[in-house]
Amino acid sequence: IWRFLTRIIEDMALKPFGGDDIIQSSHKLSNCRGSDSKEDIMDILQFYESDAEKKIYFDKDDSDLTWTSMAHYHRAVELCFPVKDSLACCVNGEKFEVEAGEIAFIDSFDVHYFEISKGSSRYAVVIGAEFLSNFYEMYGKKNSRVRFPRKLFDKEKNKILFTIVREWGEHFETCNRLQNLGYVNLLLGTIAELYGIEYSDSENDNLIVKILSFINEHFKEQIDLELLSKTFGYSKSTVSRAISTAIGEDLRTYVNLIRARNVHKLLQSNPEMTVTEAANKSGFNSLKTFYRAYGQVFDENPKIKG
Repeated sequence: IWRFLTRIIEDMALKPFGGDDIIQSSHKLSNCRGSDSKEDIMDILQFYESDAEKKIYFDKDDSDLTWTSMAHYHRAVELCFPVKDSLACCVNGEKFEVEAGEIAFIDSFDVHYFEISKGSSRYAVVIGAEFLSNFYEMYGKKNSRVRFPRKLFDKEKNKILFTIVREWGEHFETCNRLQNLGYVNLLLGTIAELYGIEYSDSENDNLIVKILSFINEHFKEQIDLELLSKTFGYSKSTVSRAISTAIGEDLRTYVNLIRARNVHKLLQSNPEMTVTEAANKSGFNSLKTFYRAYGQVFDENPKIKG
């Protein structure tokens, strides 16, 4: 069935109607530390923060450096297909290796990050929530959350899935919205056939998701473990452990990385703004702390305007 459907889609020669529905890029996925292009970082970051629900991101990434993404989450579903060499993936605090030929499945609202090695190669597919309605309609159950296993490990079965993704990649730029939806349904339907479906409690009460949402909304303010403990009703040690386990950073480091991202946005959108002004507006009380955090994200200092 999948060969038949794939061939139908491949033979369609329509030009895209909805160019805004897709993003194809050679950029590194998510907010990369170790990347040599902060413009690339912010482009993909903008996708995650603003567009992940409504679009599809498709990338064939041949990494020319070793890098680690920042922990993040989104409403989209993400699949990673290592082609050459393995990668490390951490999802909700669980770290595991994904070998070439295996597939990592990241569900919506899963907090995750990747560790990518130089010379590795992979396909990355991020499917916005608007493209998942058919899947949820067919497989969803009342009061349950539908998902796949976190790691699709059967390399023989995965040959079918890699074939679908390769063919999709060849035509991605010329596919319209309906054609891309066809590929989404083909890919997810085939995974369901090969691996089955998992169900879990549909209520999203994940503490770390609530914490990261709070930080993203209040990063310009003073945030510490005591505030988070009072806000969410957990002990400071529980909050600290949840943060370090899920994102691999302590609270102060993570908040400063979020602030550094905001400084970059301000400087890009306000050419006349000085670095000091942008840092102050983003919640930094110390320029020394700011430059250290900015260097962690972008591997260089911002251009100084005062």
